[in-house]
Amino acid sequence: MRRVDRARISLYDRKNCCGPLSKVAGRQGLRTTIHRPRAILHDSSFARARASTVDRTMASRELRKLCVFCGASTGTDPVYMASAKELGEHFVRENIGLVYGGGTVGLMGEIARTVQSGLGDDGVMGVLPEALAPREVSGALIGRTHIVADMHTRKAMMAQHADGFIAMPGGLGTLEELLEVLTWQQLGFHSKPVALLNVNGFFDPLLEFFQHAVKQGFVRAHHNNVIVSTDPQELIEKMRAFEPPVSLVAAALNSTVPVGLDVSVSSRQAEEQQQQQDAGQAHAKPTAAAVEQAAT
Repeated sequence: MRRVDRARISLYDRKNCCGPLSKVAGRQGLRTTIHRPRAILHDSSFARARASTVDRTMASRELRKLCVFCGASTGTDPVYMASAKELGEHFVRENIGLVYGGGTVGLMGEIARTVQSGLGDDGVMGVLPEALAPREVSGALIGRTHIVADMHTRKAMMAQHADGFIAMPGGLGTLEELLEVLTWQQLGFHSKPVALLNVNGFFDPLLEFFQHAVKQGFVRAHHNNVIVSTDPQELIEKMRAFEPPVSLVAAALNSTVPVGLDVSVSSRQAEEQQQQQDAGQAHAKPTAAAVEQAAT
């Protein structure tokens, strides 16, 4: 495992740059790359993609990077960790980059280390709120880790840099992330596929709830289109063939995605925007002691 001080870390901090990692960097004389959350959520240089102009004839969509939502715990059955490793290995074979929550423990750590071992640091993008570092980080950071100010910034940045979303077993945080991107898809904020890797029948009760919500008239049947499989290869094949549902909400508004929620861009567009933001700025390279101190 590589040393922490070799990780490229971008610090997304508040207006006064008062986050713990920026304080550590300041004490050690390190140059930090400070980005405002607003630069992620409100940057006018992002082309606002109209939901009404989404190309619905795409035969096979490009999946350069996929966002994986999963637990920071291992679960009670070893099959969960084994499945995280298997999905990571499939990413490596398909040359698909990982976007994830930035943690190093549980299922998050397992899939991130697996992808990093095959694709290197550039194959893993972690997005971690500074407040969660003590809970979700143990040991060296994995890949390129972005420390952000809050959960909202984390989720928006992960969504922007991914071409699709996969949920694995996890807790309430995993469920919240999954339901949010499904809601954004329903409203036409993005046209990216959302999928469940249904390990050990973990999501069966949730799928039953979706069906129940449709029967009770709270979800339209064509919006109950989450992709499901127990096999990583089949799951990704289905994601490539995904055709987004027509959003009556977006069509009625005849508008672009709301300001602050531009998650419609592809990973390639988001990557280009990130490079523009970082151009000419030195990346902070905290020592292992600095990161450990910030995480305690």
